[in-house]
Amino acid sequence: MDAAYYITTLEEMSPKSDKPQVASYAIIDLAIAHDFLKQLYNVMANETVAWWSLFEGSEWQPNWSSGPILVDLRNSHSLTQQLTEDMEARPLGVLIHTSLEPTNLRDRCQKWLLGSESSRLLRFHEPRMLGPLLCVMGDAQRHQFVPPGEQWTWHDGGVWRTHIAAVTDNAVLNEEPLSPVSEDQLRQASHYRLAAQAQDFASYYESNLISHKDPSVWVLDRLLEAHRAGMTKVSDQERWLRLAIVHGDDFPEIREYREILKQEQWSASERLTAMESIRKSDYVATA
Repeated sequence: MDAAYYITTLEEMSPKSDKPQVASYAIIDLAIAHDFLKQLYNVMANETVAWWSLFEGSEWQPNWSSGPILVDLRNSHSLTQQLTEDMEARPLGVLIHTSLEPTNLRDRCQKWLLGSESSRLLRFHEPRMLGPLLCVMGDAQRHQFVPPGEQWTWHDGGVWRTHIAAVTDNAVLNEEPLSPVSEDQLRQASHYRLAAQAQDFASYYESNLISHKDPSVWVLDRLLEAHRAGMTKVSDQERWLRLAIVHGDDFPEIREYREILKQEQWSASERLTAMESIRKSDYVATA
């Protein structure tokens, strides 16, 4: 599949949205928000807020203080507002708007958290993972994960995104057996994470990309190219992107860069540093 497919699918499954004003619930990751319970208890002095650990009743229960919790926001507009501000600064979790009672939502979230095909937790509440996860799910899985009429909203580190499950005649009921997310699907999700990163970079480098018909697609092509070359860190992929902006998207085919990329004994950072030291005049003069 090409870059345009990844970008289009990401935009379809998790389109950009405005900052949410209301929410019924939030899933907050205490591993990220170590101070959240203190914040929550301060709010509870004036408002009724209930919460539950999603590790409760599982083998992970002893680690509940560093795991995800479900927070009932239906009676706390002030906490909702605080969370939207915090979520723009760090990957705390996700906001959910639904008519479900908390017990039903908690049970469903626990099933997904603990029910992947691997022994790992399915960290669907991680806001940088949620959009890509929705992209690799099949239709039946998505309907089980976010039932028709429900809305999930999150900040992925760059923009707010939302997923609203469409109401269709073929909607799969929650009573159907859970379809676990496979290891293969999780591997595929990495491409959609790159797609989201490409959109962020395309926005940041907008003034340098005006010659490209679809900047996000062009940037994703560069990020995928960097990944194939062994640049797995986001910071290294951005350095590769800057090289492409300055020297053109075919720069890896230029002899001077090609020779550096062959140095497999060098780390990705070392190869990038060497490539960044090359001036355009160094290879234009020898072309």
